[in-house]
Amino acid sequence: MEKILIVEDDQEVRSSLSEILATSGFEVVEAEDGKAGLEKVFEVIPDLIISDIMMPKMDGYELLNALQNDEKTGAIPFILLSAKSDHSDIRKGMNIGADDYLTKPFRAKELLEAVQTRINKKRMHDKKWEELANNLSQYIPHELRTPLVSVLGFSQIILEEFDTLSEDMMRDLAYKVNKAGKRLYDRIEKFIIYSDVELLSKDDIMQKELKSESIEISDLLFKEMLLESFSLEERIKEIEYYIDTAEIKITRVYVQVLLKELLENAIKFSTKGDKIKITGKMLIDVYELVFHDTGIGIAQNDLNGLFLANRFQKNESGNIGNGFGLIIVRKICDIFKCKIRIESELNVFTKVTITIPLMK
Repeated sequence: MEKILIVEDDQEVRSSLSEILATSGFEVVEAEDGKAGLEKVFEVIPDLIISDIMMPKMDGYELLNALQNDEKTGAIPFILLSAKSDHSDIRKGMNIGADDYLTKPFRAKELLEAVQTRINKKRMHDKKWEELANNLSQYIPHELRTPLVSVLGFSQIILEEFDTLSEDMMRDLAYKVNKAGKRLYDRIEKFIIYSDVELLSKDDIMQKELKSESIEISDLLFKEMLLESFSLEERIKEIEYYIDTAEIKITRVYVQVLLKELLENAIKFSTKGDKIKITGKMLIDVYELVFHDTGIGIAQNDLNGLFLANRFQKNESGNIGNGFGLIIVRKICDIFKCKIRIESELNVFTKVTITIPLMK
């Protein structure tokens, strides 16, 4: 049973709301003003808040703002009530972070429809997070265990046979420990990035802040990001890039993630010696970023399933990098209103095109 907090200074309206919601099967908690409502929120952690705007001690806008600035309460759905129907009042509430707005007087049907919509959305959100937690809890141990076994195994050989190992053998084992350690680090980083992006996709306030930012991408900046992203030094000569200078509506952090994930895929599925071409062109209102490799390609039947979030659940190769990075790329594109297109022919090529909005 979902718990709904009603914050309303008018006793008659508050009782009416409580009766309608309780009759419809919800658990109802009441507060007589914004200040009392703020205390109640942290006491009961409701699934939904319905609040009047004009109240003593703390109005609805102030209550909403206080809750939005706290990570424990920022994601709770919030419906504003008001006797006013002015567009500026509605926009003010929505800009702060309200999920819906009801004008008094309203019908019981209107109220229940608004409440049910927000409750259903929260249920879907909670279900997604439960599925994500289950999937990650199943795969994190396996994906971290594989490189960790190498680290422990090679370091154990060094410890047990230190006196008998030659300098070359010691150097070789140290290299293998280092390589396995880097692989372990990369996998942990990938999980962290995925979790961060998943959280961002649910945080409207943070998205709004990030969408106001931009970065001037250039040949020089791209080279700098390329060197930061690249781990296979012996293959860096295979990468060719031509980048137009432009100001794009995305942050440097997420451009870096896009570059790293798409470059990693291109290298992983192409043969040493094959050229990987990256181009960035400024079009009319978007910036087109293209990654092109002549590797093993992707079968047409597999193209449609590349961005499914459950792709990494049953990966036969046991490598979470196969498809998981593309899920991260897709989520970033959704957040920043970018478009992604993948063209490929088996054993011939793969071409990934991302279009990013230009800063006007």
